[in-house]
Amino acid sequence: MPPDLTDIIPNIIAVGSTNPVKIKAVEHTLQALTANKLTIISRSAQSGVSEQPFSDTETRQGAINRAFDVLGHTPSAKWGIGLEGGVRQISYQTQKGRVVHQIIEVAWCAIVDKKGNIALGGGVQFQLPPIITQKLKAGGELGPVMDKLVNGTDIKKKQGAIGILSQKLLTRQHIYRQICKLALVKIISQHLHPNWWKNPVNSANTKSPI
Repeated sequence: MPPDLTDIIPNIIAVGSTNPVKIKAVEHTLQALTANKLTIISRSAQSGVSEQPFSDTETRQGAINRAFDVLGHTPSAKWGIGLEGGVRQISYQTQKGRVVHQIIEVAWCAIVDKKGNIALGGGVQFQLPPIITQKLKAGGELGPVMDKLVNGTDIKKKQGAIGILSQKLLTRQHIYRQICKLALVKIISQHLHPNWWKNPVNSANTKSPI
C-alpha cells in the first residue's frame, strides 16, 4: 500500500508544461497519495537549456529550471514541478573488449518550493537505435525525429519514443510517473535530511517540507 502523504502534498501544484502526458503523470502520481482533491495548474515554462538536452546534467537542469519558472508565475501554488527528457552518450566494453559508444534517453523530475528547496528524481534510461541517434547528432530533436520516423504527429504528447520503440510495453507517461515518485523519495524521507521544515504543508503554517 502506498504511503498517505495528505499532510505533505500541497493542495495546489504548478506543472511547468502544457504537454498532457506530463500533466497527467503528475496528477495521477500525486492524487493517489493524498486524500485531498488536488488542483494542478499547468503552464508553459522556460527550461533554460537547449531544445534537445544532450547530457544528464543539462536534462536535470532543464527540469529544475522549469519547476522554478512555473512556480514563480503561479502565486497560489506551493510546489512547482518540472519534467525534462533528454539524451546522453554512454560507453561500455563488449565481452571481447571492444568499446561501444551509444546514445540513451534520460528523464528527470524536479519538485521545488518557494524557499528554493529542490527534490529530484531521474532515471528510466534506454538505448536508442542508430537511425534516431544519427539525426540527433546532426542537430535533430527526439520528438520531431520520432514523428518523421513513424509518420506521426506529436508523438511526445502521446506514447513518446519509448512507447514506439517498446511497442507500448512502456509509455512516456509511465516514465514520468516513475521519476515523479522518485522525486518524492527525498520528501517522504525528510526526517533524514537536515534543515528541513518538518510540519505538514497543509496546516496553518504554509512552509514546505522541501
